[in-house]
Amino acid sequence: MANEPQTILDSCVLINLAASEEIAEIVNAIDGATFICTAAQREALFLRDEADPSMLVPLSVDDLVAVAGIRISDIATAQDEEHFVRLASDLDDGEAMSIAIADSRRMRFASDDQKARRVFLELGHAPDRLTCTSAIVRRWAETRSIPSQQLKATLRRIGARARFTPSRRDPHVDWWQRAAA
Repeated sequence: MANEPQTILDSCVLINLAASEEIAEIVNAIDGATFICTAAQREALFLRDEADPSMLVPLSVDDLVAVAGIRISDIATAQDEEHFVRLASDLDDGEAMSIAIADSRRMRFASDDQKARRVFLELGHAPDRLTCTSAIVRRWAETRSIPSQQLKATLRRIGARARFTPSRRDPHVDWWQRAAA
């Protein structure tokens, strides 16, 4: 496991992947082990109902992680705890804890939050250790040769249930828009 690539998802990416209804297959397309931290686990509470977006549907993170093979991670050392507390003064707990864990364990960090992404890079991490929902979904679609209608339905569910669309700064926004059209 020491040389196996590892990726830690923040709560926004977890929610987006959960909204897809393809989470197990999408997570399976990520190289190596996939994790969420305990703070992100607590933050991922709801999805929107597909038929009635004004209704919130409780999200069972325990079921998601079991189905998708996602591992739960927590702060392991006093140094990680201090790093988390420093980051949490400027970020949500889920993003702060995810970054602290990714930093100490040399994991990739998956987030769509621009501030969290910027903080991760400012810590000196290479851009190839940073990923996002669109990159993860694109990798799944391309490596698994997902038919265009299935992909379009998946992207529509993510948009409707998680209210996610990539920002114009997202490197995969053009791909997403073409695939969703």
